[in-house]
Amino acid sequence: MTGEYVAMRNHESHPTLALKMVLMVMLSVIATTAASGKDFPSDLTDGVWRGEGGPQTFLFQFANQGGTLTGLVHTMGDGMKMTEMLVDQVKYDPPNLTLRFPHGPLFKGQVDLEKKLIKGSIVVDGAEAGEMPLTWIDPAEVPELTPGMGRYSDQPYTYQQPQLRDDRWQTAHASATGLPIDKLEALVGDILDGEAGVLHALLIAQGGQLVLEEYFHGCHPDYPHGQLSVTKSVASLLTGIAIDRGEIANVSVPLIEFFPDCPRSGSSVWPQATLEHLLTMSLGLDWAEGQMHNLHGTGSDFFCQVLGRGFHHQPGDRWNYVNADVNLLAGVLKKATGMQADKYAEKHLFQPLGFQNWNWDHMMQEGYPLMDGSLRLRARDMLTLGQLILAGGELDGKRIVSREWVAASTSSQIETGEPEGYGYLWWLFPVPTPQGVGHVPVANGWGSQFIIVLPEMDLVVVTMGGNQDNGKHMAVIRLLVRHLKGL
Repeated sequence: MTGEYVAMRNHESHPTLALKMVLMVMLSVIATTAASGKDFPSDLTDGVWRGEGGPQTFLFQFANQGGTLTGLVHTMGDGMKMTEMLVDQVKYDPPNLTLRFPHGPLFKGQVDLEKKLIKGSIVVDGAEAGEMPLTWIDPAEVPELTPGMGRYSDQPYTYQQPQLRDDRWQTAHASATGLPIDKLEALVGDILDGEAGVLHALLIAQGGQLVLEEYFHGCHPDYPHGQLSVTKSVASLLTGIAIDRGEIANVSVPLIEFFPDCPRSGSSVWPQATLEHLLTMSLGLDWAEGQMHNLHGTGSDFFCQVLGRGFHHQPGDRWNYVNADVNLLAGVLKKATGMQADKYAEKHLFQPLGFQNWNWDHMMQEGYPLMDGSLRLRARDMLTLGQLILAGGELDGKRIVSREWVAASTSSQIETGEPEGYGYLWWLFPVPTPQGVGHVPVANGWGSQFIIVLPEMDLVVVTMGGNQDNGKHMAVIRLLVRHLKGL
């Protein structure tokens, strides 16, 4: 990987210098307070404040930056730090505390330091939505707050060869594959310093062997992590398998053939809309801006809702990233194969590759899984998918998907108007090389879920993270470019 990454997606938010400074202050406060072992708060910024919300725990943390109070909320669950979100505004006129969150909700409460309590409520649209008392705790009780779980507070990270586990992966020492240890240690060191935001896992395979495997914030190798839009790239693989098996004729099949019972809008354009348009995000339906990214659903009613829309432009005319459209693939696969997509994946993809502890149940309707973002996989199984792409669709002596489909789905199929290209639900990230700008296949899930395939280096990189709400989705990409360039 050489040079600097050209650009980031326009519709994604990125951390400003001020945001970085706030997060650095927060990390410093965590480390300092954890080391002190205090059992009481001296002021609002001392320690963290815990509130419960359903199955999750929220830890509120405050810092004084140049006389201005800032706030950060850590979401905890499954024994790990899941995400973090900056508070838009902190107003503290003792004992009254008001916090304004992104998109409008408020927290209003009264601080009682002696009782280690902030008695308060969540307020939405001016109405109280529920009480949420916050109780003070020592950060030392929550090692998951820091990436290294407190292990590297007084010693630097030292590279270790990954352990052998009960799966397909053989491990190797990085030095045996030619990867420089100092670069890997510097990369992980920056992650431990918080430069990648909330990163949960980093795995690197070279030459088909696992050479780096590190987990952060309480994550672990057996954890089935939410994939978000990496799910779309898996859906692409399933579509290719169905075409290889003759269950779908080709990508030129009109979409309406898979949904004969759905009433359609009066538009005469629908017969021209094909499976290929769906796979390239160029279907052209008339979605409002908020609907394109925020509307998720599956099941027969949802399919008909999509089929009932009119067109903003002709299919294939332009690329437009829309989550809702992708869920039609659940109906396509069921109609074509007679199996729900998750069962089809289990039989023809996950089981042959030895996947463990995966789940695709979230938001499932009528047995149809959500195709745009609800799959959960272990990090090692994500790495296996990347290795499958690198190897052209055949792995461990098994042909899983045709070389032709891998080549087509990871080649540019449509202009996006952005530096990144797009294939069949796979991104193509620009990477400068001595020969010019090249593009590498990437499965890209919001929050720093990445499967990055670097054929010229015989390398696969996987990350998992919780950067959905802090503007640091691409931070780990920048770290990878910084530390691995020139290899």
